[in-house]
Amino acid sequence: MYKISVIIMMNKLTKDKFKTLNSVINQTLKDIEIICVSDVLEKDLIEYSEKYDNINIQKDINKTLNMITGEYTVIANSNVFFEKTWAQKVYDYAKIDNEDIIVCDLDIEDYQENKIKSYTFENIEKDRDRIVTLNWNTCNLLFKTEKIRNIKLKSNNKYNELLFILTALTECEKIGYAQDVKCYLYAKKSDLSDIEFKNIEELKDVLKEAKEIYKTKNKYNEKAKNRLSAVAFSKLGVETLVKVNDKHELNIDSKEVIKEIINYLDINFFEWRNNPILKSTFMKKENSYIWYAHKMYRYGYIELYLKMYKLINKK
Repeated sequence: MYKISVIIMMNKLTKDKFKTLNSVINQTLKDIEIICVSDVLEKDLIEYSEKYDNINIQKDINKTLNMITGEYTVIANSNVFFEKTWAQKVYDYAKIDNEDIIVCDLDIEDYQENKIKSYTFENIEKDRDRIVTLNWNTCNLLFKTEKIRNIKLKSNNKYNELLFILTALTECEKIGYAQDVKCYLYAKKSDLSDIEFKNIEELKDVLKEAKEIYKTKNKYNEKAKNRLSAVAFSKLGVETLVKVNDKHELNIDSKEVIKEIINYLDINFFEWRNNPILKSTFMKKENSYIWYAHKMYRYGYIELYLKMYKLINKK
């Protein structure tokens, strides 16, 4: 058994498409299984698998999850970079208290405009409500393999990682933080803000599916309701709505979209209006744009918030 299995989704290719793979190969921890998931068997990728005994290539991510042998697993796209000591450090942190998930910090770099947004998750093991502030990428999360082996990953959905993490949280009780450990995600601005109208419906479906999974597993308690409604509001009511409202080429009626989203939230995640997580001091401190949005949305000032957000982010 390997200590860590690293699954790399090679279909999201970047300028340096082997950046992630090389950063894993060069880890100080050598007891790593590397699985590259790719629809196309490129010559260069085949050469990697022939050169290194611990690399193999698969086409189906869900079949891959069933066959991994690592004690812990991380899933990353091919636009991620891991520092040389990343694997050893996160594994050591996981073993200290036998954690189900280890969270490390993440820098998302817009290489088009040379801007970096840093996410830090210190004290997440003490305050599980901080989970809703995750960036919802799987690359900075190390999962205990036995906990996530049977979870499906919808590779054709923009929000596949969101659903995967929400589902994993129904199985994972112990969450830890890897101090002074960081990984990096690289993307150009157009990738970070890219969204289509169909993505709103995809996100709605994912959120409802997550809710049903929690119900099926008898995990849909008060804490879960608050967590899911907080995620639904921050992802759908704020992040997605801001992006859609900013894309004039979509040629949509923003008032109608706002009405539909609020109606969806009220029907499926009505807890969002008085959600203690969204009103908390840590949300105001760490994600103030969501805290202010929640306050203004509750009083019907949604369009005003969107205009203010656009003005602030143009400066």
